[in-house]
Amino acid sequence: MLSSFFQRSVIEKRILQRVESLKKGFRQNLSVLGSDGIGKTSLLETIYRHLGRDKEILTVYVQCDAALDFSDLVERWITAILASVIAARDEYQEPLSTYLAALEPSLPKTVERVRSLRKMVRRGEKNTAAVRELLSLTALLAEETEKKLVLILDEFHALEDLPVPDPFGLLGHQIMLEKHTLYLVASSRPALALEI
Repeated sequence: MLSSFFQRSVIEKRILQRVESLKKGFRQNLSVLGSDGIGKTSLLETIYRHLGRDKEILTVYVQCDAALDFSDLVERWITAILASVIAARDEYQEPLSTYLAALEPSLPKTVERVRSLRKMVRRGEKNTAAVRELLSLTALLAEETEKKLVLILDEFHALEDLPVPDPFGLLGHQIMLEKHTLYLVASSRPALALEI
């Protein structure tokens, strides 16, 4: 039987190979499935740190906890997107609006979309339009930066709690549209993830 360290290094190597393929124009999305406590999040965090040093791509890491309400998920997603651009983690000291203003000259469409989405959330709009706005942020970011993007969604099955009738239908549609984004999803609910 293979040691778990060896298995992890094989998985990590495979993910990094797929990212290299993405840079050459070939995209193949990946999933990491397994029960709680086997190290999926640790693996994803290692990949995130490794890819964070790669100047050819942007890496966005979103933890999709089931306990998050929609407004918290939106803020976490926006913060992760901005962190990818400013090459920092999502533990900001300054208000998010400071980063938005600084990024506006180089990413006007992305900043406009972020502001629009935040307004929708403040108005209590938890609907298909708001979810589409959220899911399409990475495509807009890839377009404006002219970079490939890796979107890591940890515990992605928690997106089933999005306030729309078919959240995975919307996600699947967005995945099909985004030619420059590699989706790396993980779930501790393998049966549900395979069903999705």
